[in-house]
Amino acid sequence: ALAALTTVQAVSGAGLAFATSLEAALDWTVALGAMRRLHARLLLQWVNLNVSDSSVRATALSAASQLDALGQMTGGPASALLASRFGLGPALALGGLWLGPALALYWHALRRDRAENQGSVAG
Repeated sequence: ALAALTTVQAVSGAGLAFATSLEAALDWTVALGAMRRLHARLLLQWVNLNVSDSSVRATALSAASQLDALGQMTGGPASALLASRFGLGPALALGGLWLGPALALYWHALRRDRAENQGSVAG
């Protein structure tokens, strides 16, 4: 679910970047905000269910928050520079691309989990 939500966030960012009307831009903005909030809640739930040691759980949640803040601190100025030189559309599209590393990690984890589950069923 986290991989799918991150994918929808990236698509929503691209949709916002290429929106041709105010209504479409508002729709993409609402979708992007909703997916971001839902993603945060699902990530918290996933960590709470899958990490039993409370100190590790706290560290994982803290790291996730700090990485999000770091991404915003580094991606925000880069996107602003792009917007000032080439316009808002390309900068918003770049916002969707910033999710690429997270998408790659999520999809890699899904493939690994599926392979492990198939191996345990076959063995």
